[in-house]
Amino acid sequence: MQAGRVPVSDNDIMASLPHNEDVVLCFDHHLSEAERVGERDNLVIDPEPPSAARVIYNHFGGRRGFSMLPTDLVKAVYQADLADY
Repeated sequence: MQAGRVPVSDNDIMASLPHNEDVVLCFDHHLSEAERVGERDNLVIDPEPPSAARVIYNHFGGRRGFSMLPTDLVKAVYQADLADY
């Protein structure tokens, strides 16, 4: 991805990768990425959550946006993403 060997388009969403102007949305929780590329329309940065997965979850409405998913499943995914066992 970082070397540009993987093609991306405006149908793609990226998370926890360096910003790419060609994708529809880039999610990250590292403030340094916003500092590196500046403000971009397709860049969603939230430094508060400890993972980009939570940034995405929050961006799409949190519990309200993912009400079809069991709370235990969301919790397990978040725990796995953080390797918090």
